[in-house]
Amino acid sequence: MENNGAVKSSQNPFDIFVTGARKGFHIAIHNLMPNVVMACVLAEVLNLLGIMPFLGQVFAPVMGLFGLPGEAISCSPPGSPPLPAPASR
Repeated sequence: MENNGAVKSSQNPFDIFVTGARKGFHIAIHNLMPNVVMACVLAEVLNLLGIMPFLGQVFAPVMGLFGLPGEAISCSPPGSPPLPAPASR
C-alpha cells in the first residue's frame, strides 16, 4: 500500500504538540507577519504624510459612539509620535 506523501501520525502527545507548534509557527511567519508589517508601515506612512490626523478628525464621531478618540481608527495609540526620520548624510 502506498503512503501518498501522507505524514505518519503518532499518538504521542509530545509529537502532536510539536507538529501543531511547527504548523502554527509557519502560519505566523508566512501568513500573518507580512500583513502586520504592511499595516504598520501603511499607518506610519499615513502619519508622516499628515493624513492620519485628518482621518482621526473624520472618524471621531463614529469612534465616539464606542467611547474612543478618533485616532483609535489606526493601529497607533493617540498622540503617538511618528518614528524618527533617518539621519541624512
